[in-house]
Amino acid sequence: MPEIAIQTQNNANNPEIVRLLTQAFFYSINNFRQLQEKSEFQKTKHERLFDALYKLLLAHYKTSRKTEFYAAKLFITPKYMSSVIKETTGKSAPEWIDDYVVLEAKSLLKSSRLTIQQISEELNFANQSFFGKFFKRMTGMAPGDYRRTA
Repeated sequence: MPEIAIQTQNNANNPEIVRLLTQAFFYSINNFRQLQEKSEFQKTKHERLFDALYKLLLAHYKTSRKTEFYAAKLFITPKYMSSVIKETTGKSAPEWIDDYVVLEAKSLLKSSRLTIQQISEELNFANQSFFGKFFKRMTGMAPGDYRRTA
């Protein structure tokens, strides 16, 4: 019998054991995530407003970076939207919009062969100069420098 216990310990790298442990790990993460998520009925009005803004942002970040655009789509004033979003998340609506655009710009700079000019057009900036100034203000570095360091 002791030999079996020793063999089990030596088989810690057995593919079946690794597969089952990995599966258990992902099940526990999924379970934790489900416990953390609130159902739509449990969310506050402000949390639902943020969810709606985020969905609009995903759909329209290339066409508009204006708070007024998103507030109009939600049938609320820009001031109300910004205050609710800030109160709910700690960041204002313009910060969420800018952060998402920067995230997309970084992704395009890292993973595409598009020129900086093409990226500025893709993200609906008036020209490459405006894009460069926006990117530098948000990240502290020029788009070309970011691309070289990424």
